[in-house]
Amino acid sequence: MLRRIVNFAMLAAGGTLVAWAARQFSVDPPRAAAAALLGAVGLGLNLTGLTRAELNLRPWLRLFGIGMALVTLAAVGGRWYVLTEYVLPTIPRADIELRATFATAADHLRWIAAALIYACMSVLALPRSSAAAKDRTK
Repeated sequence: MLRRIVNFAMLAAGGTLVAWAARQFSVDPPRAAAAALLGAVGLGLNLTGLTRAELNLRPWLRLFGIGMALVTLAAVGGRWYVLTEYVLPTIPRADIELRATFATAADHLRWIAAALIYACMSVLALPRSSAAAKDRTK
C-alpha cells in the first residue's frame, strides 16, 4: 500500500515536470524535450507501479537503468557547473541577451537533472517480484 501511495505522489511530481517542460518548449526546445521525455518515462514507470502488484524485473536491469541515469546526471551536472562557473562569468555584463540565454540554459539543465532523479526514483519505486514469480522462471 505504501508503494502505491509513493507511486501516486510521484505521478503528481512527474505531471508537474512535464507541465513545466511543455511551458518551456518555446523558450528552449531541446532541453525542454529532454525533460519532458524523462518525465514521461517516469510517469510510465509509476503507472506500471500502480497497476502491477509484482513485476518480474531482473535486478541487473534495475541497476543498469539507475547506473545509466546516474552517469547522465553526472554529465549534466558537470555541464551545468562549467556553464555557471566558467562561461557565464566571462560574458560581459553589457551583453544582456547572451547572458540571459546562458542563464536560461543553466536553469534548464537543473530541470533535466531533476527529471533524471525522478526517473531513478521511479525505477526504485517499481514493485519487486514475488517468490512465486521467481519459481516460475527457474
